[in-house]
Amino acid sequence: MLKYRFSPPILMLISFLLLSIDQYAQQQNDTVSYARLSKFTIASLNKYYYSNSDLKSSYLNSDVKMEALRASIQIALPLKNEGSYFYSGLDYIYINSITNNNIPESYYNNVYKSLTYNLGVITGLKNHWSLLAIVSPAIASDFKEPIGNDDLMLGISAIATKRYNAYFEYGIGFSFNTRFKYEMYLPLLTLQFKKYHHELSALLPLQLSAYYCFKRYKIGFEGRLFENYYNADDKLAANINMDKFGFSKVNFGPRMQVQLFQALYFNMAGGITVFNELTSLNKKGNKEEITATPNKLFFNVGLSLQK
Repeated sequence: MLKYRFSPPILMLISFLLLSIDQYAQQQNDTVSYARLSKFTIASLNKYYYSNSDLKSSYLNSDVKMEALRASIQIALPLKNEGSYFYSGLDYIYINSITNNNIPESYYNNVYKSLTYNLGVITGLKNHWSLLAIVSPAIASDFKEPIGNDDLMLGISAIATKRYNAYFEYGIGFSFNTRFKYEMYLPLLTLQFKKYHHELSALLPLQLSAYYCFKRYKIGFEGRLFENYYNADDKLAANINMDKFGFSKVNFGPRMQVQLFQALYFNMAGGITVFNELTSLNKKGNKEEITATPNKLFFNVGLSLQK
C-alpha cells in the first residue's frame, strides 16, 4: 500500500487557487472595503527542469532526470448574489522522466500526464470573512491504456478567510482527496501579508514565500511541496512492473517576477530540491520505494496573465 499522502495534481491546484483567489469576494455591507492583497491569475505556463539524481534501492542502481510542464487557465464570474463568484478552471501537467539503469543496464523514457477540472464558488461573508469551496475531478495516467476508474481522482477543498486589516489576512480550511481508492484529509492554514515593499504568502503545509516588491518586479524566496501520483503501465527497471507511480519533492530557492506589459508577467526561479522520493505500486498491490539522493537542483521559467 502506498503511503497516505495528500497528492497532486490536486495538491498543487489547491495551493495555487487559494493564494490567487484571496479575498476575491467582498460583502458590500461591510463598513470598510479593502483592496485585494494578491492578483488573480487568469492563465499561466511554467516549465521545470531538474538535474540528475542517483537512485539506489534493492531493485536497481541508476539515475533519473525529470522535466515538467504545467499550463492552467481559470475564470471567476460574478453571480446574482452580491459578493459571490462562480469559479471554473483547467489545469494540465506533463512530466517526462528519463531513467538510466546501471545494474541491470537499461534505459526508460516515461511520460505522465494529468488533466484537472476545477469548479467552485467564492462567497463574501459579513465582517470581512470569505468562503472558497472547490471540487476538482482529475485524470492522472501515462495514457498507454484506455482510461478507466483507476485513472480518476477527486479533490474537495474549502477554506474560510478573515481579512484582519488592510495589510493582513488569515484563513483555515481542509482538503479531501481520493487517490487509488484511498481517502486522505489535510488541514490548511493560509496567511497573507503585504505592506509597503514587503509581501508574505503561505498556505501551510504546502507553500511559503516572501518577497521584496518594486514597482514592476519583485524578488524573494519560495518553498513549495510537489507530489504527483499517476496510474501507470510503465517500468523503472526490467524487474519492476509498475501499476501506480508517484514522486514527491520540496523546491526551495530564490524567485523573481517581472511585469512585462500590463497583465503579462514573467517569472524565474531556481534552487535546491530536497526530500526526493519515488514510490511505485505493482499490479499485486505491493509497494516498492526508491529514494533519490543526493539533493538535486531545479530551474523554473514561466509566463502568466494576472488581473
